Amino acid sequence: MTLVDILTAEGEPTGQTASVDEISKKGLWRRGVHALIYNPQQEVIIQKRSHEIIYHPDLLDLSVGGGVDVGETPLEAIIRETREELGLIIEPGMITPIGVRKYNHRWPIYKKTCRCFNHGYLIRVEATNDDLVTEPSELTWAKFIPLAEAKRLIKKGRLKSLGRLEPTYAYYKYQIEQLDKVLAS
Repeated sequence: MTLVDILTAEGEPTGQTASVDEISKKGLWRRGVHALIYNPQQEVIIQKRSHEIIYHPDLLDLSVGGGVDVGETPLEAIIRETREELGLIIEPGMITPIGVRKYNHRWPIYKKTCRCFNHGYLIRVEATNDDLVTEPSELTWAKFIPLAEAKRLIKKGRLKSLGRLEPTYAYYKYQIEQLDKVLAS
């Protein structure tokens, strides 16, 4: 069982730890990480979440992410999550921080609340679809799609050729806006 730090509503560590499941049942705050991954061809990774995942099974996701374990920094966590979910080896120089956002969502059907300070990143990789090795317990598949197609997916919420997007459109839009700024500089 992996433990994470419990945070105050302001994002400060309380000195206590618990499992993500316990934190979610009690509605406590924790740290998380998310990254939009792109390559020099201006393609971004999209993934289809496994049907085994509790939150948003079988939906599309434009972010790689997860929790920050006890004793781990958010940067270390996104490097670990990217390796676990996609098989990509990431170095700190490939990562651009894009801010920390509060996420607070209640899942009545599961009697759980996800309260998280999400550390957002953009990750530039020299990779293609052939380099992606997905973790079956987390993902059904992953691939690069053109940035323009990702923008259409966010705007429409689904694309016939890909499926339905996880309903966090504002966050995805924010990530894409940050990527557009990086690509323009």
